[in-house]
Formats: sequence, C-alpha cells, structure tokens
Amino acid sequence: DDGANRVDWRDAVKSCRTISRMAALCCAFSRSATALLTKLRNERDALDRIVELWTKEEERRARSRGAGTNKYKIHSSTHKALNKQTEVWADVQYTKEFCMVKLDNFPWWPAKKCEAKEALLANSLETLGRELVSIVGEDGSLRLVKLEDVRKFTGVVDDADLVGIKKDIRSQLMDCVAMARRIRRGNESHHAFSDEKKTAS
Repeated sequence: DDGANRVDWRDAVKSCRTISRMAALCCAFSRSATALLTKLRNERDALDRIVELWTKEEERRARSRGAGTNKYKIHSSTHKALNKQTEVWADVQYTKEFCMVKLDNFPWWPAKKCEAKEALLANSLETLGRELVSIVGEDGSLRLVKLEDVRKFTGVVDDADLVGIKKDIRSQLMDCVAMARRIRRGNESHHAFSDEKKTAS
C-alpha cells in the first residue's frame, strides 16, 4: 500500500511468521523506499534549479540597473519557469504559523510556513523574496511561493476568492481551512497549558 505509514510497516513485520513472508515484505519496503527517495531527490533537484535560475535573473537585473537601463526583459520561457509553483523538497523545520498562499489555478489555500535548515538555502530564499510552505491537504511535498503570494491566515474563506471555483475544489478548501483551524487551536491550547505549568512550578 503506497499510503502505508510507520505503524503499518511495524504491524506487518510483527505479523510475519515465515522467512518467505519476511522476504516479500522487505522487497516491498525496498521498492516503496526507493520510489520515495527518488521523488525527494527529483524535488530537491527542482528546488536547486529554480533557485539558481532566480539568482541569475536577479544578477542580470542588477547589472541592467547598474548600466542605467531598464530595458532588460525576461524571455517568455524563462518567465514561465520562474513563476511555476513546482513541488519541491528540502530539509525544513515546520513552524506552527499558518498562512494563506495563492497557488496556480487555485484559490487562496491554507499552508504552514517552513524554515530551511540549510543556512545557504535559507539566505538565498530570503534574498529572492521566496518562502517554503507546506500546503494543508498535500502529502509531504513543499511549495516555493513569492512573499506577495502569502497572506495572514484568518480561518475564514473570503467569498470573493471562490468566484468561478468548482464545487469540489470549494469543498476541499473548506475542509483544509477547518483542519488548519483545529491544528492551530490545538497548538494554542498546548502552549497555554505549558505556560500554566511553568507558572505553577
């Protein structure tokens, strides 16, 4: 099962009664792990490529400004690559801060802000005005968005954002916003409980 988690694999190992079953389970795990690692490698490569492309474009703009001209234009194919919101992967710290992000062909969607653990990557993203986020409802992958495509999470969907949006997408959005609200309330309750314990001690 592609959706098997750590508990599922643990239970499967415990239920093994024969060497042949254990061998089959190991083969299945190896295939699953290889596919996942390949996906992560491809998503990290995509992140490195797009950051490199953005950096080069910023350097060209800077040289153009330094030469006293504003005639620098981005090639259409480059412009498309620069603005494509590809799924990426990086070693990140998931913060407790939720936000709303604008995705291609989707309404504003809830997401959790992430911080890159690699100093070089974190500095590059800050310089380029980009942010890594984890989209609520997506499994594992990260998205790289412009800072202007990020706004405060209020827990309420603006009706204006739903104009022209299909019913099934609206339903998914409402579910994801509700999920983000529940997680945020849980974080706030845990934080308040921790503060009470510290005060009591």
